[in-house]
Amino acid sequence: MRGYTTLQDEALKVFNALQQLEMGRDAVALMQGILQTGLDLQPLRDEMFCQLIKQTNCPPHPANAGDLRNWQLLTCMVITFSPSSTILPYLSFHVRRSQQQFPGTETERYAEFIAGSLGKARGRLFVPSSQEIGLLMQRQQMPCVIHYAGSRVKMTVSSHTTAGEVMRSLLVRLDLQKSRNRFALFAESRGEDWLLGEDMVIADIIARFSVSVDEPDSQWRLCFRILCVLDPDPPQSNIELSLVFEQAHRMVVRGCLPASTDTLLTLATLRLQATAGSFSLQPLPALHQMFPVSTLPAALRPEARGPEWSRLLPALWPRGLGARWPGAQGPGPGHKLQRQREEEAAAALASIAERWQRLRGMNRTDAITTYLGIVRQWGGCGASIFQVRAITSCTGCPEPRWLAIGTKGVCLYKQGETESVESFDYQQMSAFEATDTNTFKITLSKRHLLLESCKVQEIAEIMKIYSANHVRTRTR
Repeated sequence: MRGYTTLQDEALKVFNALQQLEMGRDAVALMQGILQTGLDLQPLRDEMFCQLIKQTNCPPHPANAGDLRNWQLLTCMVITFSPSSTILPYLSFHVRRSQQQFPGTETERYAEFIAGSLGKARGRLFVPSSQEIGLLMQRQQMPCVIHYAGSRVKMTVSSHTTAGEVMRSLLVRLDLQKSRNRFALFAESRGEDWLLGEDMVIADIIARFSVSVDEPDSQWRLCFRILCVLDPDPPQSNIELSLVFEQAHRMVVRGCLPASTDTLLTLATLRLQATAGSFSLQPLPALHQMFPVSTLPAALRPEARGPEWSRLLPALWPRGLGARWPGAQGPGPGHKLQRQREEEAAAALASIAERWQRLRGMNRTDAITTYLGIVRQWGGCGASIFQVRAITSCTGCPEPRWLAIGTKGVCLYKQGETESVESFDYQQMSAFEATDTNTFKITLSKRHLLLESCKVQEIAEIMKIYSANHVRTRTR
């Protein structure tokens, strides 16, 4: 929160900002500043609404530029935060009266928009983005792109549209209403993702990333993905098969599949065949998009692939990395480590390119089916996997683990190992809950397990879904 003085001083600053707004100076920036003050200082909100009611009541020049700026700010205010129950009746009466006083004018249209928003506004965590404010000033909806399984869909959302509403719309559009699996929206940025609760406002997510991402060209996006795999049978539709494929691949590239380097290279090749088709001399995707780079063995070297691949690989090397070819020389241990990493990456790319050539003619469905067949050999496949630090009653010390939450129960794995160190089904759990923002507690019959994670809320949501599904299947 930015620094503020007394409420009286801040109210005076808001009044001065309103005067500047009527003169049309930097309207969007002024509105964002006023909205930020109201969002931060709840006791000031009613005063702000009262000022705008007064400014828009019987103006000397109705519907002129200055008057409409006040109505536009009032529109943005009811989207961002609500008046108290004391002021709300006065605001409702004011907008209804304005509709009657100025029929057929812009004033009536803004008043009508505000009246409709009062019953829908949920309160926001972030000030609307400049894009949203610009669209609200024109009473228009916001364009939005949702990514899913290598495709994307364009839609428009209002300032009230929630993640749940978008998700249900996509289920209909993609013909997934009858699927037993559970789906959700995620926000992705810089390799990280966040589960969006169904009541979260999409415009608020857009506003969050417009202010929290430091670099102007940083990429973030909204994604529609499988949240929980509840259906043991293979997907019947191509879209659901692709969504299952994407979920499995995310597990693989994040290093959550305990498998040999050879198996991981085979999976990377099948991924390439499924997404790019048969072998061709085109730049390969970045290695981290196909292969868990954290698992690269130091013994892997490009010379092991033979001289023909050393000549061929530059044509396949991902764009933008040509200057960092493993042959580059440089002094110091830092350069030596960098060269070693680049050699390992080059060797992995060479192996993938060689294997890719052997798959010529394999269609996308076969590549995906083969990929999933390999991944499903591990017992944790299909579960929701989180990296956690587990604190047991026995040791009392946090230990890094993989937490796998599935249809039958919960397993803990030592990272990189195929067999779980602990497992318990939902009948063994008497309770589970998030005890704070970074700790999740599972209570068993004779002990409890504490898990440290930055994704406690997501773990809790997924545990609830799987546990409820377990109860339903038992009572059938």
